Amino acid sequence: MKFFSQRERLTIYLIHAAVEWGSDRTKVTIDAKSRSFSRLAGNPAQGVEAGKMAHSLRSMGSAALNYALVAQGGLDLYW
Repeated sequence: MKFFSQRERLTIYLIHAAVEWGSDRTKVTIDAKSRSFSRLAGNPAQGVEAGKMAHSLRSMGSAALNYALVAQGGLDLYW
């Protein structure tokens, strides 16, 4: 298990991220994305292995909207 410094934990905690499920809805893809999103937002103290506690995950429904919000400053990253 990797331990993060207070600064690293605070930095990821403040992130507002856009996420999309995409058009591939096969079990393998959905399971992989679910694990990825869980690690990004999950609480390691509550049993989520490698959880990073991102402040929020948003799904705008469109890559173009996600990019526009990142460019505008409304989101920190598009995952």
